[in-house]
Amino acid sequence: RVEAPPTQGTSPKRPRPAPPTSKSVSRALRHLYICASPRRVYGQLSWPGMRRFSRFDLLHIPAAELSAAFRKRLASHRAALGALRLPAALDDATGHLVRGWDEASAQSSDADALAAADASAGRAVAAIRSLEPAIRSSPSAQALLHGTFSAIIGARALVQSAAAGASPEARRGMLLEGSLLSSLCADVIEDARAFCREKYGDSPEVRLQRVVTSGGGDEPGTGGRASGEEGGEVAQADGVLVAPFVGFALHELLKNAMGAHCRSVGADCLDRLPPVIVRYGSRGGAAFVGVTDAGGGLAGAPEEALRFLHSTNPEREPNYTYSRAFGAPFEGLGMGLPLAALHARYHGGELHLRPAGQAGCHAAFLAARR
Repeated sequence: RVEAPPTQGTSPKRPRPAPPTSKSVSRALRHLYICASPRRVYGQLSWPGMRRFSRFDLLHIPAAELSAAFRKRLASHRAALGALRLPAALDDATGHLVRGWDEASAQSSDADALAAADASAGRAVAAIRSLEPAIRSSPSAQALLHGTFSAIIGARALVQSAAAGASPEARRGMLLEGSLLSSLCADVIEDARAFCREKYGDSPEVRLQRVVTSGGGDEPGTGGRASGEEGGEVAQADGVLVAPFVGFALHELLKNAMGAHCRSVGADCLDRLPPVIVRYGSRGGAAFVGVTDAGGGLAGAPEEALRFLHSTNPEREPNYTYSRAFGAPFEGLGMGLPLAALHARYHGGELHLRPAGQAGCHAAFLAARR
């Protein structure tokens, strides 16, 4: 049974739309994709909710049904966009999304349709970024971005699962089970360090530790001890996570931690600070990955850091004497942490942020494995 997500600001004058149903879509598929009841955000925006899923869903649902569910998601989100009543300042952003999702619906290939929807989201972000800070942080703008990227994340899981192949063995490449969590963390750490070296010239040391939980603690990773090993199986490996999604969230957390170290003491003096610690483990049917740094702590309240387009690190000015002026930006966009939080919600979890010590930050990605 899938419980309806909580509602906020529901108006009694506007009845809640009926949830989408389809006899051709299995019950397991509805558990993966279709929400029991649409989420009404700030009284006027309705989006499909984000549900957790089981290993059976991703491994055994036929690719044709996954593709059909993706097309249903496109139609559902396009209908929601057409019913929006937002401030006039957001017309450009909404227009980009409407045109992009119309283009996506016209594509015959699921991959091309997803790319069109993703590109329209990028144009909408650029349009909102050009507005005044008060409008960027308004509930309407935040809900628009939240709903759009929630839909894209769910659609990407469907498309990637369908494209992986018809057999369960072919789809296991994008799934994360058991001890694979340690190898994924190690790979993401290497990628993040290489990215940091490209932009700063060097990167902080990173230590990977498996946490053996022993109860207690209110947040992931606070109620156990680190084993000091850089590997080992994770307990309760009877669930499944989407490896690219977990890798994306960890990469964003590492970028923030590494950037904080480099800005705090400079890339030439990183040995003055302790290493960045990445801890992973499992407890109570949930997997977690935590990143702890000593780069100065949170600049504001944790909830502010999770807002779209909010960043305390301005984008760097072009410097054509070093590679930091080329390629993807390392920081300053205000998109990494909010998207990491949405990926955690897709797994039935959440993203925790809290101070660590006198001058540090701890970020933990919690994801339900079942």
